[in-house]
Amino acid sequence: MDWNEHERYFLEVDSRTFHADRTYEEYREEIIRYLMLCSWRYSREGAISVVEHYESYIRQAYADGKTVDFVAIDVGYACG
Repeated sequence: MDWNEHERYFLEVDSRTFHADRTYEEYREEIIRYLMLCSWRYSREGAISVVEHYESYIRQAYADGKTVDFVAIDVGYACG
């Protein structure tokens, strides 16, 4: 993949850590970002659609402290 330094850090480090200080809205946006950057390369509209479809699952995952990569892979693969 052709990621810049910030994208690579997000995908390989930051998304693999649950950040309790981030709001649900930030968490949700990071899942969208992950879907757009990962090998599936969702469009922004496609990623938003997936997140909206799995909203209740994502809210529960946030409450349970699941990492962004775990959730994005789960919903991205389910839709892929």
